[in-house]
Amino acid sequence: VAAHADSSFQYLGTGGSAGHFALKTGGTANLSPRDAAANADGSRLWVLDQNKNVFVYDGYGNSVGQWSTSALGAEPEGLAMANGHIWLAARGRGVLFLQNGASLTSGSGVAPTKTFTLSAAQVPGTIKGLVSDGSTLWVLAEGTSDVVHRCAIGGSGSGTTLTASGSFTLPAVIGKPSGIT
Repeated sequence: VAAHADSSFQYLGTGGSAGHFALKTGGTANLSPRDAAANADGSRLWVLDQNKNVFVYDGYGNSVGQWSTSALGAEPEGLAMANGHIWLAARGRGVLFLQNGASLTSGSGVAPTKTFTLSAAQVPGTIKGLVSDGSTLWVLAEGTSDVVHRCAIGGSGSGTTLTASGSFTLPAVIGKPSGIT
């Protein structure tokens, strides 16, 4: 997604363009996107915007729905989807887990299944993005050094846990990272 264009751009595995579509306008518009996640076959796309809205699109760019959560705090930054679950992150150290969140297409004030506050020891810096494969959550943090932190996901539902399990520093040449996939 590109905030300056309020659009989603798709690319082939070879790097060539596969097209793009404008994000939802009118009513509650999908403006200033912060992060996006897609399912493996590309039939669904979730886009988090600065107003804590999550917009859902089909693989052709048609709007399927929209929901929101106030639990994210002031600065939403990251969105990940794995195994039908949604993970959201705020710029501070808050991470929300929504069990079966990928099925949501409407609602306001959606409550997370579980909320995590990652400590400065677990994730020093400002969260800028998330990605998950269902067993691991990688958290991109911008700070004195830009670092990707790995957290093992344990349990399920309200018993879900996050345990820090390593990290690596990004090369300085990358500078101010804003997303991870």
